[in-house]
Amino acid sequence: MCNKSGDEFDMSRLAHAGMIRGYGLPADNIVTFVDNHDTGKEHDKWLVKDYAMAYAYILTHEGTPCVFYPHFYAVTQHDVDNPSLEVTSPSDLQQTIRQLIDIRRQYSSLNRIR
Repeated sequence: MCNKSGDEFDMSRLAHAGMIRGYGLPADNIVTFVDNHDTGKEHDKWLVKDYAMAYAYILTHEGTPCVFYPHFYAVTQHDVDNPSLEVTSPSDLQQTIRQLIDIRRQYSSLNRIR
């Protein structure tokens, strides 16, 4: 969703998405993430547009959020099949994520970040 814009962008699809809302599992048992070691391997699965919105979502909703190391430290990711394809998160993303983590810690009744 965070790679879309205009008519393609529809946050209402998140209303009952995922393991917590879609399947009703306890939030303590769910880890939420934007990217991971699997999605980070292939360029067609990368987040390339609105990193901040993606992290704002997982850090303000149920579940235990997991921040992707390459996003936090702006490590360039290379496609496993074509190393010439690469993406690097914005240099200011770490500060944004830190602010969102602080907000979650201070104001949220959701499970705490570990």
